[in-house]
Amino acid sequence: MTAELSLTVQRDGARAVAQVSGAMDYDTTGLLEQALADLVQDGARHLVLDMAAVGFCDSSGINALIRTLARVREQQGSLVLAAVTPRVQGVLEMTGVDAVISTHPSVAAALDAPPA
Repeated sequence: MTAELSLTVQRDGARAVAQVSGAMDYDTTGLLEQALADLVQDGARHLVLDMAAVGFCDSSGINALIRTLARVREQQGSLVLAAVTPRVQGVLEMTGVDAVISTHPSVAAALDAPPA
């Protein structure tokens, strides 16, 4: 499945909220992962990914999330997901990623929670 993927970032110091929209698949996740790596390199340690507009996520998307988690943990940071769609939540549960990356019902809930 090939679809556009876009990323909009709002940053407040070491915390960044990235609104992801589109499909997280083989054709798109390289750019997503690089953008998130650049955020971490620029000092963002705590990432919240707003997944409300992500309609599809394959193994490439899962791998990008896991590599991003490893990258932020190297910097004593965190990665959490917010507003995950039911379809993507199913993929997270099927792969066990939901056990290592916290999810929250909304961005506001993710921001209110202590860093994972």
